[in-house]
Amino acid sequence: MRTKKRYVILQLKSNLLQAETPKDILKEWIQALYGIYGLSRIHLKEVYSDERNIYIYSINADAKDLFRSIFILDNSNLFRIIRVTGTLRKAKRIVSSLPRARSQAIN
Repeated sequence: MRTKKRYVILQLKSNLLQAETPKDILKEWIQALYGIYGLSRIHLKEVYSDERNIYIYSINADAKDLFRSIFILDNSNLFRIIRVTGTLRKAKRIVSSLPRARSQAIN
């Protein structure tokens, strides 16, 4: 039987990341809280990213609460969860409806 997925739309608030990708940071947090078991249970996969630092990650639906709980380790408020949806099509529609930055809107 196929496992159900959920799509998490995240916004990276800071451009201070140089050595690590957002996915690497999220994996570190998952492993810090839940170990290898958590990584295998959540099954984090990056599906989409854009120049506005908005990312869509695919996770297992059964592990949605585990994934949301890793943000207690986000002391510097790097990420903001915008929405969790059940389909990739809806997640992309939400991302496209988000406002652009002012500098991009003027050009």
